[in-house]
Amino acid sequence: MKNNEEAEKANEETYIECPKCERRIKEEEKECPYCQYDLVNRPKIEKEGMETYKKWFAGGLLALIVVVIVGISISSDNTNTTTSANTVNKTNNTKNTTTKIEKAKVTVVDFSQMSKEEIQNWCNTNKVKYNITEEYSDVIAKGAFVSQSVNANGTIYEGDKITIVYSLGKEPTMGEKNALSKAKSYLAYSSFSYKGLIEQLKYEGFSDIEATYGADNCNADWNEQASQKAKSYIEYSSFSRSGLLEQLEYEGFTRSQAEYGVSAIGY
Repeated sequence: MKNNEEAEKANEETYIECPKCERRIKEEEKECPYCQYDLVNRPKIEKEGMETYKKWFAGGLLALIVVVIVGISISSDNTNTTTSANTVNKTNNTKNTTTKIEKAKVTVVDFSQMSKEEIQNWCNTNKVKYNITEEYSDVIAKGAFVSQSVNANGTIYEGDKITIVYSLGKEPTMGEKNALSKAKSYLAYSSFSYKGLIEQLKYEGFSDIEATYGADNCNADWNEQASQKAKSYIEYSSFSRSGLLEQLEYEGFTRSQAEYGVSAIGY
């Protein structure tokens, strides 16, 4: 009986599970009949797969190490750059502070009793910047001192700026402004004496006050006007010296202006 049982076990087929599709197959099969998995070369394939995995893992680990090292290097460079920049800024701030401290103090004087030239010389001597300007004033005469931006005995530093204001006199009326504009336009193409310009403006319809304002503020050099008028007479006619003097005086020039004009053209 025992021998029969052993014979039966010997005749029984042995089954295994396919590593790939997990179906039951006979142990003696060399290839899975379901998924064609190679049962004979399985250990070799699995070994090669493991080797490939190891190679990929080693490569990835190496790449990670490189990235970490580069990141640390960049961070270090940025830290050094920031430190360097901060050092430069601190140095510049120190220099600026030092420069400001080294500026000498200047005590401002009273400019109201000084001429414009004296004010300019004082500012240049004390290394102070200046701006001389003008504005209209109903109470201060034209050309007179009005104000200074830093009061007398005030303290400033070298390189600071002071503004000095002078009066333009009372703001002109519309008629006076137009008379001034007309006076300048006349002088741009012809020559006039002070008196002759006023008469010409009055002829244009301006009042005596308006015409006088125009002549007073046109900034004409009346000696130069006499010279130009003398030259224009000589260019189209012949005059004796005395005759030219009389002609200029007739045009409204003073005797001294006429003398200047005649002498300026070599007569």
